[in-house]
Amino acid sequence: ISDLVGIFLPIPGLDGRVDGTLSLSGEPLKLAGEARLDFRDIDFFGERFPEGNAVGLMEAGLLTLEQLILQRRGGAESLMTRGKVGRGYGLNLEVVGDGFALERLDLLAGAKFPVRGSLLLDGTVGGTLFAPEPRGRLGLQRTRLLGEPASSSLLRFETTDGELVFQGNLLGNAGDVSGRLGLNTAWNYQADGVLTELPWHLVYARAADGQPTQGTADGRFRIRGAWGDPAAETFQELELSRVDAAWRGHVLESLGPWLIQRQGGVITLDGVRLKGGATDVRLQGELGKDWVALTGGGEFDLELLEAATSHIGRAEGVGRLSFEQEGERHVTDPSVVVEVEDARFETPWFPHPFESCSGRVYRGPQGYRFEELRGRLGGGRLTGEGRLDASDWTPTRFDLGANLANGTVQYLDYLPPMRGNADLRFDGPVESLLVSGDIVRLDKVFGETNQWEEWVIDIREERLNVVDEVEGAEGLFSFDLSVSGDQSIHVSNNIAKGTCDARLRFIGNTARPGLSGWVRMEPGGRFTLQGRDFEVLRAELHYLEPWTFDPELDFLLQADVRSREDNYRIDYQVAGPFSGWNTQATSSPALSQGDINALLLFGMTRDELERFGGVNTALLVEGADLLLHGVGLEQVVSEGSGGLVDRVQVVTGISERGTVVSSEPRLVVEKRIGDSQGFDVIGEFNPNRPVDTYLGVERQLTEGLYVTFYRSGLEEDHGMELGGAYGADFKVRWDWD
Repeated sequence: ISDLVGIFLPIPGLDGRVDGTLSLSGEPLKLAGEARLDFRDIDFFGERFPEGNAVGLMEAGLLTLEQLILQRRGGAESLMTRGKVGRGYGLNLEVVGDGFALERLDLLAGAKFPVRGSLLLDGTVGGTLFAPEPRGRLGLQRTRLLGEPASSSLLRFETTDGELVFQGNLLGNAGDVSGRLGLNTAWNYQADGVLTELPWHLVYARAADGQPTQGTADGRFRIRGAWGDPAAETFQELELSRVDAAWRGHVLESLGPWLIQRQGGVITLDGVRLKGGATDVRLQGELGKDWVALTGGGEFDLELLEAATSHIGRAEGVGRLSFEQEGERHVTDPSVVVEVEDARFETPWFPHPFESCSGRVYRGPQGYRFEELRGRLGGGRLTGEGRLDASDWTPTRFDLGANLANGTVQYLDYLPPMRGNADLRFDGPVESLLVSGDIVRLDKVFGETNQWEEWVIDIREERLNVVDEVEGAEGLFSFDLSVSGDQSIHVSNNIAKGTCDARLRFIGNTARPGLSGWVRMEPGGRFTLQGRDFEVLRAELHYLEPWTFDPELDFLLQADVRSREDNYRIDYQVAGPFSGWNTQATSSPALSQGDINALLLFGMTRDELERFGGVNTALLVEGADLLLHGVGLEQVVSEGSGGLVDRVQVVTGISERGTVVSSEPRLVVEKRIGDSQGFDVIGEFNPNRPVDTYLGVERQLTEGLYVTFYRSGLEEDHGMELGGAYGADFKVRWDWD
């Protein structure tokens, strides 16, 4: 249109269409429409031009827009205008717009504006080209406040005496607003509003633990100023008569009105306070363009830390907070001090709670400083100090030291807990934190009762293979820890008794931990295998491959055994990786391997078993030694049948149901069906008496209470030919030290 200004056209009118694209702020803008220019009987500076001549001035012309459509982003944003610009620049236009993203408007481009949404415009423009008079409505739909969905807003406006007057609602019924905007060169504006249950919690709608938050506010606001005039006096005031916040079981409320004002470039805070339960915090002061004077603090329930950060899984106790910043705004740093006394913390990256914690944390924009930290960890005394570097309050680098005296820690649940002293360092940037140090005077008593076969099978299934990094898991920090103990590991359970030395090293990270080193039992200890006691001549574990947790075994055990006819000394050797060891036994006087196996299992050689009526038993133990009958035989059956059973064991004594006591050996087979909510299938048979069979299905009902449905071949069903007895047993089991 600017190209037409001042150009004489030798025709009485111009009709045409426009199609094309423009580049606007780097984005393509598509145009399509129809327009008609009509210049007739024009009076130009007092002179009249005959029909057929025209000039590109709108003093007497007429511009008709049949339709002009502007689109961008593939039509997602569009603006349609139609109407006329008449003689004297009179306007009669209809304007309809939809889909314009609030955050992409030039007015807000680059601003950290927390509101997002789609603008809707439906209005008309009257008046003249130099004094337009718009009226209509402006809406904000699909609203999101800091990413959270919120209700829509709608403003209605009209022009009166050169002012745009508006009124409407904000975020549904949360706010009513009215005001006016001068359409002259000053662009003066004012707005007043009333807030009713404003959902301010949308700025933090979901806490760090994933639980929703709730928060509302009542009050009013006033705004005065002028756009485009830096010298104009700006006044903003927000008075909240009621503020509340809730998360889980915590409810915080204001005790009086909050007053927040901005005038003359100075922001004033007065009465900002929240109280509830053990929490009572406040903030007051002023902020200028180049200076600041703020103070605040109070007490707060430490459980609120669970809402603020995912690095705290649980917190108990009360913290004292103080905040102060005074001086030049860009020179002085805020001083934040947090003190705790007798607090308790649990974190997702460490398996044990930190108890009875006390100390101080100084926080500033450049980092955090920890002083006089003390507490209890694993029954031991924990002390620490250090600092965290930070950028804009976010930690970037650790430099912390900690000392644990006489504490018990079990970091990995598939390895036993350790007790001793530890001197640790937490160093490095956040993305590659290293935990290093020494754990000395390792002191551990293994006193738990174990079912040998079940324990071995569980360890093999869960950990005795190459440990790949957990898919999708992130290593929170890396390890470089040395663990040592001289005759400080004590084993005293149903499997072994003795004292051990250890030299171990933990490496890797929390997603893929590794272990190397060795554990050695002192000679003279005892091992009990299937009720048979052995003296330890040599017992060592060597962790050679750090990622498998599959140590090499080197055991040499000795036992004196008496059969029905002679005395024997048995040397029993176990060697190879724990995932697939091999055994070798020798005797004095000399016996074959099969005779040694039978002697260890049943106290008789194979010849004695056959002579005393155990032919089938002698055949059964031909290839099953003291360890392999509970583990190796299980591997043969499991591998040969695709995981058919979980356990195979040769037993004597009391039967599986507990109703028969016999010295005859019996074979027990067990299989788990399903997960922790599943059931166990147990079978038992006597190779010397085929009628001596048992089949049971057992399920845990509650902690310690089990029910078993069974069929027993020995117990006939009183006159009914059912092939055995059928029934249900309830069992109660418990452990005690």
